[in-house]
Amino acid sequence: MIIHRFPQDVEVGLFVWADAVGQNRKDGSGTQGLFLGLAPVPLLEGNMEKVSPICWHANKIERVVRSPGAAEAAAVVNGEDVLFHARYQWGELLGPPLDVFDIDAIVNTVVGGAISDSRNAYDRLQTEEFNTRDT
Repeated sequence: MIIHRFPQDVEVGLFVWADAVGQNRKDGSGTQGLFLGLAPVPLLEGNMEKVSPICWHANKIERVVRSPGAAEAAAVVNGEDVLFHARYQWGELLGPPLDVFDIDAIVNTVVGGAISDSRNAYDRLQTEEFNTRDT
């Protein structure tokens, strides 16, 4: 494992990679993998950047999913939860005054992004409406 040193003038952010597979366990449940890392912000533009690992894990998806797309979506949602908490902690470390009644304010001071290889999850996040059925 390599922890990279980033110069002080390089803006960094936190990024989570999420991947999943549905119905790969004996009980029919799925598995997700999450990786959280610290990297320079140009990663958001598609640049190749060095990433310092913060945490990672693979585990059972708590919710029963019926399709690969649903498994990927669940992993992205769970990854976003991990990312939110990490951005809050990083914001605390940067030292601005905290208002415990407005945690979004501190989280929004830290750049973050969720990364997935799932086109299905990406397409779902681009819509303003959520449909459970096609009509």
